[in-house]
Amino acid sequence: MSEFLDFSAAVRAARPRVAVVLGSGLGGVPHRLEERAAVLFAAVPGMVAPAIAGHAGSIALGSCDGQPLLVFRGRVHLSEGHSRDRVAASVGLA
Repeated sequence: MSEFLDFSAAVRAARPRVAVVLGSGLGGVPHRLEERAAVLFAAVPGMVAPAIAGHAGSIALGSCDGQPLLVFRGRVHLSEGHSRDRVAASVGLA
């Protein structure tokens, strides 16, 4: 829980205005992201780790060209057996 609290405090301080969700095969896209902090989905209350290959299941806080942003590395799917609330949990965080 403290991992999430530390991450949450960093997000509040950075005040990102952009969140990006990366799916399969897009994990390497944010090559210009200057990462400040990261947390696994499983450490976030209400979220679970994805079971789909290529979905890392982490959230990174960083900046790109000086703009703070969140990068969701993966997501969970209804096809994994999760409820709609569980699938949409990341939207409430962003």
